[in-house]
Amino acid sequence: GYLLQSSGMSPDVAACLSAVAPPQAPVLSDQEQTAVSQVSATASQHLAAGRLDRKLIVHAYGPAGVGKRSFAAIVCEKLGVSLIVVDLHEVIRRGRGGEEFIRVILRECLLGPAAVYLDHFEAVAGDDEQARSIRRALVEAIEEFSWLTFVGAESEWKPGGQLRQHLFLPVALPLPGMETRVRLWESLAAEVGGCAGDLPLAEAGTTFKFTAGQIRSALQAARNAALLRDGQGRVTVEDLIRGCRVQSTHRLGTLARKLDPRATWSDIILQENPLRQLREICAQVKHRRTVYSTWGFAKRLSLGKGLCVLFSGPSGTGKTLAVEVIANELRLEAYKIDLSTVVSKYIGETEKNLSKVFEEAESSNAILFFDEADALFGKRSEVKDAHDRYANIEINYLLQRMEEFDGLVVLASNLRKNIDEAFFRRMHFAVEFPFPEAACRYRIWQQHIPPEAPLADDIDFNFLANRCALTGGNIRNVVVNAAFLAAENSGVIHMEHVIRAIRREYEKIGKMCTEAEFGPYHVVLRDA
Repeated sequence: GYLLQSSGMSPDVAACLSAVAPPQAPVLSDQEQTAVSQVSATASQHLAAGRLDRKLIVHAYGPAGVGKRSFAAIVCEKLGVSLIVVDLHEVIRRGRGGEEFIRVILRECLLGPAAVYLDHFEAVAGDDEQARSIRRALVEAIEEFSWLTFVGAESEWKPGGQLRQHLFLPVALPLPGMETRVRLWESLAAEVGGCAGDLPLAEAGTTFKFTAGQIRSALQAARNAALLRDGQGRVTVEDLIRGCRVQSTHRLGTLARKLDPRATWSDIILQENPLRQLREICAQVKHRRTVYSTWGFAKRLSLGKGLCVLFSGPSGTGKTLAVEVIANELRLEAYKIDLSTVVSKYIGETEKNLSKVFEEAESSNAILFFDEADALFGKRSEVKDAHDRYANIEINYLLQRMEEFDGLVVLASNLRKNIDEAFFRRMHFAVEFPFPEAACRYRIWQQHIPPEAPLADDIDFNFLANRCALTGGNIRNVVVNAAFLAAENSGVIHMEHVIRAIRREYEKIGKMCTEAEFGPYHVVLRDA
């Protein structure tokens, strides 16, 4: 338009501007459609009234990529006017002269005529001198020149008395709901190209809580990966998942340890009932769209639609491994919360850290895994002093956040009875990981030995499974230690090496090596 083509505009001013066109086939939720209609009708009535002294300011706020500029462009299309975007980050970066940039831009938009979209308003919402100066210039320029101004920010801005005589309309644009996300994936996949009809776009929309901008970026990343791989640009499921993970934020790494979910169902050896429960957990995550949206169950649930799961059982029975299997099956990242960075002795700090954890998990589309959860989710105590009172406040805050969380939270505890009853009532699943029986131990012993390992014929798996009562974690340690003993000795793993490694593991866990238990191999222990 006139403004962007103006030859008299300085390069500094031009660098702060861009034009935005409305999307060809916008995908809007019912809430967004209502907001567009209301703002368009209000703007038409306001402009028809001819009140030049009273300006119209529309404040659109929501997460980055949620579609605030597209919302403004759709409104402007309905009004039949152009929209010019002013990047306030760029205005700040240009340093001195930003106040004059604002005045020039809004004056030229009045001549356009074009509406103005002030992007990244949070850049000038602070209390530092430069932010206050530019914000003051913005208010003055709006009052002198503007007729329709959009203010875009990630969080709500309350102008106070600065614009009290004008018409100020706040419009919240939240993250798109599940059904809207599915429609966005399908629409944007057709726009980006390279996506065959067999790609699980609906599953991606259900699993990843992305904004429209993140969905577009994920599809473009997947398309680029496909082009680099074969030059044809045909996107595979692996390309799509990789593109999605690129969009997930990774600030959780400062509060948690990212697990490497390579384990599959064949890697976890459990009895039938807990194994069936793990598959049911995966099914609940996979079929959320069908149950909550298609079948209407979301209307009956007032709080979050997440999944809270308790894994309980002795150490080494496979609780962490189960989280890795679930994460791999669902193609989600999993983070093991480091309690040492979350729990604080200072009042209120634990709640702040937990708030960061849940916020980042929602934006990262990650599974939250609280190992040794007793430290955070233990039973509330009788209030005898201030420490008890604030400890109970922490538990109450956790209850609230877990109810609001839409993702998957896994708590792990060695003793189920240590978990506070209020948490236990909110568990969707309580999976007991029992001490492995002999039949399970037999399979665990065999599984932990790689096919490449040089294994002697004298390894008696029946004896090991029936006589040595160890968990999977203990068996893993024994097998690795036996391999190192063999590497130092004969180069082949013999039963003697395994028995000696068992002795070291028994010493570590405080268990006696008795002749009755080890029978014919007790002589090996005596000579070790």
